[in-house]
Order: sequence, then C-alpha cells, then structure tokens
Amino acid sequence: MKRLITVVAVLAAAYAGYWYVGAQAVEAGARAALTEARANRWGDAGAVTLAGFPSRFDLTFDGPRLQSPDGSIAWAAPVAQLFALSYRPNAIIAWLPPEQELQLDGQSYQIRNEDMRASARFGLATDLPLAEATAVIEAPEIAASGLGPLGKARQLRAALAEASPLEDLPNAPTYRIGLEALDVDSLLLGAPIPRVTLDAIAALRAPLDRASLEAGEMPRPQQVDLRGLHLDWGGKRLDVTGMVTLDRAGNPDGTLELRTQDWQAWLSEAIARGLIPAKQQILIGSVAQGLAQQSADGALVLPLSFRGGKTYLGPLALGPAPRFW
Repeated sequence: MKRLITVVAVLAAAYAGYWYVGAQAVEAGARAALTEARANRWGDAGAVTLAGFPSRFDLTFDGPRLQSPDGSIAWAAPVAQLFALSYRPNAIIAWLPPEQELQLDGQSYQIRNEDMRASARFGLATDLPLAEATAVIEAPEIAASGLGPLGKARQLRAALAEASPLEDLPNAPTYRIGLEALDVDSLLLGAPIPRVTLDAIAALRAPLDRASLEAGEMPRPQQVDLRGLHLDWGGKRLDVTGMVTLDRAGNPDGTLELRTQDWQAWLSEAIARGLIPAKQQILIGSVAQGLAQQSADGALVLPLSFRGGKTYLGPLALGPAPRFW
C-alpha cells in the first residue's frame, strides 16, 4: 500500500508539474500575442488570467478589442474566454458574452445572444493548421445605434473542416463549409426565413494556419463548389448549386443553377422589389413559363452565369457581375 501511495503521489506531482509548465507556456503565448496585437494596432485587452487546474487551461481576456488595419471594422466585448483540456491543448473552445459591440464604417451595432460558443482543432505542426472548427449562436439579435433592431434569428450554426482537393486545383488547401440559419427575421426581409442552409467546398489561395492569422487577413477562395444552397422564404423554396472560380480581384467566372417550383411567386417578388425592369417583365415571365414546362415536375431551372464581368440569367444579361472583395 505504501508503494502504491508513493507511485500515486509521484504521478500526481509529475502531472501538476506538467500543468504548471503548460500553463506558463499558454499564458506567455497569450501575452505575447496580445503584445503583438497592440504593436500592430489590430487588437488589445485588459487583464489576462489563467485558471483550470488540474484538467484545463482556461484563459480569460478582460475587455478584448479587435479591429481591421484601416480601422473600418472594430469589435469589442466585456470579456472573452478560451478553454483547452490540458492533455489536448490543440483543441480549444471559445466563449463570448451575451452583449458585444461592432463598428462598421463608423456605424455602431449592438450584438446580443443567449449563448455564443465556438470550437477549433489544430494540426500537431509548428504552423498550427486548422483542421476543423464549429460555431453556434443561440438567439442572436443585432441592432444599430440610432436605427433600432435590424434582425434576429433562433439559431446560427457554422462548420468548417479540411476536405479533399477539387479536381481543378489538386494542390490548393481545401475546406468544406457548412452554414445553417433558423427563423431569421428582419424588417428588410419582409417575411421571416424559416431555414437557410449552405454546403460548399472552397479551394483557398493559402491554408488556414498561424501564418494567415499573423498576416491578419483571411485567405481568399479561388474556386467554390456550391454543393447546395437551400432557402425557404415566405412559403417559397429556392435551391442553388454550381461552381464558380474567383480571380485575385474577386471577379467570378462560372455558373450557378437556380431551381424552384415556386418560380411564379419568386417572379412576383422580384417585380414588387423592382429587381426586374418593367420593360423585361413580360419577356422574362414568358421565358420562365416556357422553361418550367420542359421540367417533369414543373420546376424552373435557370443558369445564373458570370463571365466577362457581367451576369447572365439564362440568355438575358442582368448587368455587371458582383465583385466579392
């Protein structure tokens, strides 16, 4: 028994020493990152504390603030926390408080939620490549100073994970992206959105790792395989799939396929919102009806194409193609 007690005591002391050394490294790393953020003027925080002995590393930042290099985007919160199991430090969980503030081009926005958490797992390499990440926000609301409430939702979910490369870009770092929003409501929408989901594969120009974090800029996609965008809105459903290539300036090239059985309702909505010029309404309506009659289930299937800096819906030119950055 005495020998067993001795062994347990030695193991406990060794583990306590491991936690202490690990805690020192985690806290030093956090303070170094904060010092760098201050020097580069893209972030700051008040006190940084660490707790969680013996099984976790719990980092707490008081009054964290982040901003873009040009100051056009800024975020602040009373507190933020990062958690990691001491025996699995490459997997972290982040928690943000119920009230936060966002600044966009001088306009202040208040963000509220019932719970906001995210998790991430990094590869065991010096450049810390992101392997997977998830985020869940319960009952988010956003309001603008001087304008009042802008929108809310029951839940927002996002997920990202490393994926097999796309055929055209076998050497590009590739990730699968999933998004889901439930019961989205806003005065700008006119009618609530019960559910919208997105499933896509994105080939980026650089991996999501420590280098991209230190650069302070998210690597941009060069090709997106949209496996499915599904929207339910005001009793209307829309499904979108397709592949789009993006150049370094953010100009798209490719085709997205829009499919809906509720095309008449969507057409009426577009006309009511002034999205379709009056002189084209009869022509577009006739073309849509003719295409829908060719489908076995009466669904309208339209190619939305981007080429040469312009957007085409089927054979009709709609105007300039959007630039994504």
